[in-house]
Amino acid sequence: MPIDAGELAASQYTLGISHPSGYPLFNILGFLWSKIPVGNVILRLNILCALYVALANFFLIKTSYVLLIYSPVQKLMKAPATTTKKQQPAATTVIQTFPLLALICSISGVLIIGFSKTWWIQSAGVEVYSLHIALLSALFYFFFKSYFKEKTTAKDWIIPGICIGLSLSNHITSGLVLPAVVALYFIKMKFTKSSLINMSLLAGSAFGILIIMYGFMMARAGSSPLVNYGNPSTMEYFMRHVNGWQFRSFMDTKKSNETVITFFKNLSSQTLVFGLILFITGVVFTLMKNIKMTVFWGLNLIAILIYASRFDIHDIENYFLIAYASVAIFIAFGMYTIVSLIKNVEGNKAIYALLLLPIAGIGFNYSDSDQSKLHYIDDYAQAALASVEPNAIILSREWDVLVSPVYYYHLVEKQREDVVMLDKELLRRSWYFNQIKQWDKELSSKIQDKAVAFNDAVLPFERQVKFDPANIQIKFEMYITSILEEYKTRPVYISPLILEADIVQQIDVKLPKGTILVPDAYFYRVIPESDTAVYYPTARPVEFNVRITENWKDDKFQKQIVSATKNILSARVGYELSYGKREEAKRIVAILQEIDPTIKMPENL
Repeated sequence: MPIDAGELAASQYTLGISHPSGYPLFNILGFLWSKIPVGNVILRLNILCALYVALANFFLIKTSYVLLIYSPVQKLMKAPATTTKKQQPAATTVIQTFPLLALICSISGVLIIGFSKTWWIQSAGVEVYSLHIALLSALFYFFFKSYFKEKTTAKDWIIPGICIGLSLSNHITSGLVLPAVVALYFIKMKFTKSSLINMSLLAGSAFGILIIMYGFMMARAGSSPLVNYGNPSTMEYFMRHVNGWQFRSFMDTKKSNETVITFFKNLSSQTLVFGLILFITGVVFTLMKNIKMTVFWGLNLIAILIYASRFDIHDIENYFLIAYASVAIFIAFGMYTIVSLIKNVEGNKAIYALLLLPIAGIGFNYSDSDQSKLHYIDDYAQAALASVEPNAIILSREWDVLVSPVYYYHLVEKQREDVVMLDKELLRRSWYFNQIKQWDKELSSKIQDKAVAFNDAVLPFERQVKFDPANIQIKFEMYITSILEEYKTRPVYISPLILEADIVQQIDVKLPKGTILVPDAYFYRVIPESDTAVYYPTARPVEFNVRITENWKDDKFQKQIVSATKNILSARVGYELSYGKREEAKRIVAILQEIDPTIKMPENL
């Protein structure tokens, strides 16, 4: 359940609001699908994402086939007498086409990309990008289906408009393909009264879908669902949520060159180089023979790369997906151009060998795309939840390995509903206090004064008007402290990263006066300093039942989990010894040695 999967699954199951930009269509479809009584919820939603990817491949193959039949890139030739009207392009120049070869090249070209890790892995988890590529692939197909008709009517452009509306209702970056769509439309249709009417219908269809979907999202947010990220129930919060305002901190244009290099490096390795060669071949021949298609697919590819280059995030590969769709079309073009030079190509059974090319990708990328043996995030989140005392409060900032999966286990699997886990970084947002009210009314009533004071200070910043950064910081620290002060009435824990990145660095989080931290199993517990003579046992015997992989050192999140656990358990060993609990200390050291065999038993044990 990597990265955002837990939060997305919970928002789908509860028909809630996901992180920006909200993804209303993804949540609605997931909500309906999740009610099918087959397997557990996360499995159902994973199957749905796999179906989305299969649909993406299907529509992209159909798109490629339409392009190769009606807009081929091979040398202009005199058409044979048997050429049918269906095989001729809409243009006046007659070009010989090879339907069987076009189909084989479309299947092979698309599946070369379909079995690349970046594309394939979308079917192995719960993520919005699976529906993203499905909808945009459908848009490409229906757009070109209408584009190549000799005569079009208004209704021919309504379905592409609906696809655009649905795509934008799932992921705002779908808008990056619109310049190419509009440009190619007017290149063919010209600026006439009828073309403007048809474009108005297309745009109207898209806008109507957007109004329905995002209107529903605002209404649903107003009903305070259990997952209400951003609380976009008012126009102010809605605009900030949809435009992803809070993620601007991830923007770093200085790394734009690195992003482009990463794209082509991944493309080369994941398609075993031959994919990159066919891609370049397709670009060259398309540029020479069909400038319109070069402009359309080139614009899409460039737009995505420019947009992705603005961000410095660890899952940047997901932003490349529509660029990969463009690459798939160019690969099919390159393959078709080369093979069509063979004499009597349609009757040559050797062309079926082209279907073997994607198989190489399956063999090469399978292990990297296979998520079936990766249980470490699920194990870690569940073990961490199980380790704390009843009615506990946990302050964390580990979104990927704790906060996001806990959304799922709390709200869907109903595990440890007595525990509330708060994200320290989300506490910075004015909307988050309303979310706390939904989860823990008792806690929210106790911290309300500090929460309101902080919200009053931070709202001018969120509205991008004059604000006082020093006042915001003071109020934020008081807000955090009011949460930690609940240690007086219920167990309070902080996560490893809160200690390392905040308390040790003296940033944002400060322990309440008269308190200290006790290392527990997966967290540090806040206790009164006066209780140092009192031994605090863990709620459950210390264990480490997290299934890490052999190459865990190469995985960012596994390294984070192992490092945090080692630090806490090492500190726990010292704590046990300070209270004369030698046998428990030895048992914990044995657990540490299972995690890292290089750890040695202390001499005093």
